[in-house]
Amino acid sequence: MTAAWSAAELAEFSSQDELFIETRRKDGSTVPAVPIWMVVVDEQLYVRTWEVRTTGWYGRAVRHGTAAVATGGPKTPVTVEQVGSLDSDAIEAAYRGKYRRYAASTLDPILTDDGVATTLRLTPSR
Repeated sequence: MTAAWSAAELAEFSSQDELFIETRRKDGSTVPAVPIWMVVVDEQLYVRTWEVRTTGWYGRAVRHGTAAVATGGPKTPVTVEQVGSLDSDAIEAAYRGKYRRYAASTLDPILTDDGVATTLRLTPSR
């Protein structure tokens, strides 16, 4: 059975601009957490990047299928699942709503087809 995010965790994700994601190198050692944008849709946590890459946090998260996330408090281990265009319209609307105050040059790349292809669902693995 898959663990679910608590109502408090979902509220925290929704209220914060950035999620800090910690990933692992090929040798299993951790890489310091980096900030990324995230949205909550239908009680699920989603993240994207602007380009499919085999490097950086995105490549490591996909390769390992796990990561750890935090918004400033304790880290939560997560399972990483590639979902691509699943619920794309709802996720795009959530990104537009949450980050609309940012310049189009910053927001638009994660809304393109390449950005949509990078959509990951993060589920707590506790």
